[in-house]
Amino acid sequence: MPLPSPTLANLVFAAWLLAGSLAAQATLRVPSQYPTIQSAIAAAAPRDTVLVDPGTYKETIDFLGKAILVRSSGGPEATILDGERVARCALFTRGEGRDSRLEGFALVRGFAREGGAVWIDGAAPTLRRCIFTDNRAGNGGRGGAVGIQRGGALVEECRFERNATQFGSGGALYANEATLVEVRHCAFVRNGDLEAGGAVFVSGGEARVIGSTFSGNRGAVGGALLLATTRAALADLVLNENLAEESAGLHVATGVTEIDRVQVVRNSTNYSFKDIGGPAGAFLGGSRVRVRSSVFSLNTVSAFAPGTAGGVEIAADDAQLTHVTITGNAGFQVGGLLARPTTRIVNSILWANTARLPGAPGQLTGVAEVSHCCVQGGHPGSNNLASDPLLEPTPGYFHIAYPSPCRNAGLAETGAGDTDFEGDPRAAEDRPDIGADEWYPHLYVRGPVAGSASLDLACIGHPGGMFFVLFSGDPELRQSGALWPGFAGGFALREPFLAVPVSLFPFQGQAALGVQIPAGLPPGTVAPVQAIAGRYLTNPLILRF
Repeated sequence: MPLPSPTLANLVFAAWLLAGSLAAQATLRVPSQYPTIQSAIAAAAPRDTVLVDPGTYKETIDFLGKAILVRSSGGPEATILDGERVARCALFTRGEGRDSRLEGFALVRGFAREGGAVWIDGAAPTLRRCIFTDNRAGNGGRGGAVGIQRGGALVEECRFERNATQFGSGGALYANEATLVEVRHCAFVRNGDLEAGGAVFVSGGEARVIGSTFSGNRGAVGGALLLATTRAALADLVLNENLAEESAGLHVATGVTEIDRVQVVRNSTNYSFKDIGGPAGAFLGGSRVRVRSSVFSLNTVSAFAPGTAGGVEIAADDAQLTHVTITGNAGFQVGGLLARPTTRIVNSILWANTARLPGAPGQLTGVAEVSHCCVQGGHPGSNNLASDPLLEPTPGYFHIAYPSPCRNAGLAETGAGDTDFEGDPRAAEDRPDIGADEWYPHLYVRGPVAGSASLDLACIGHPGGMFFVLFSGDPELRQSGALWPGFAGGFALREPFLAVPVSLFPFQGQAALGVQIPAGLPPGTVAPVQAIAGRYLTNPLILRF
């Protein structure tokens, strides 16, 4: 049966809908069409874009409840919202949702008692590709850069640096009575306060912190991150060199928390203001905690603090650590892990942790169930090891050597996920390895690159295997075709590339090498570097010369 022809009324109605849709997606330019960002926002309709040219704008913008995109044309380095230390830079207080988006601005010198640069009240907007610098919350305030009350936000690809509160909470970001706060692929550097959450404090609701770094932040409790949420998910994070009086890296107070592929490294406690106990690396409380494929290393309790652990303290009602490496931490009464008897540890390494108190346990105490783990000095439980795990000694790297007793010694099907702490496939061989690292050929930089004519690289591979280092002209290092037949998967690196052959791996499968930087590279060159180790293509490194 033929389809009926559309009537004139149908066609007119469809044209009206199309015209309305197109009209609702206009671009309003600042300052060529509108003198201020706020005047463009006032004129905008839903789904419009306010496009802001480079410059410094000294105004507080209010989204007025509108689902619009306010975006810079030149990026945050060239487009600045300046609070001049007397006002906020942006407001979301009229029920805005994720479609209300602020993108590509530097927000600087904002000041308010709560939310120095951005205040969100009863809303949940999106902040993307922004830089927050030198913003402040006032005396006893909250949220040096971003403050949230009874709402949430998606904060994505942003950088927070040198934001602070004065005797308040959340040096960079604070959320109270939160619904859902998502932080994705952000950097928090040298933010601080003298109370809770040097960089981030979230209370209530749900928090998701993914693919982000926290470095050099400072707070009394939770130097980098403090969560008092109903539910939290933390994944692919690096928390390093943060300082606090308690829980210098991470402090989880309540709720259900999932932690995957998180590195808590070189954080330290300093009890100059409070003589209280608390771990240097992380405190994990709440009703249920699951930690998988994560590293707690080189964290230090720097003063007398009874009851403290250098690495991790667990006070959750139900806790499980799977494929975790706790190494090189220094505490007072226990070096590595202090836990409740309800804690279960599987496929994990506790090694080279130390306690200052004579006779105190170096590795762990208070744990009821330990199995398939490598513990220095040994520990009761099923299939536990006491042999040296042969961890790679370079600070900040936690790989195991090829002959490590932890290879293929783990318990399978633990629900630990498909990858290790850096994304290598889990159970790459017969059985999963013990610890956060799954043995896999790997390339990394051992020392500084700047100002040197050579690179200090190291590679992990099969003993006796040959490996090459490759400098590629292909920024994505696409794997296709075959450069040499017989290698796993086959691959081809686009020209130009430089292959540097190196001799066979020694017995441990770890080799260091100095590679001359190719001559003629202009300053600022970005070069992907990768290695062939035996039959495997290793991880890529992105080096800047």
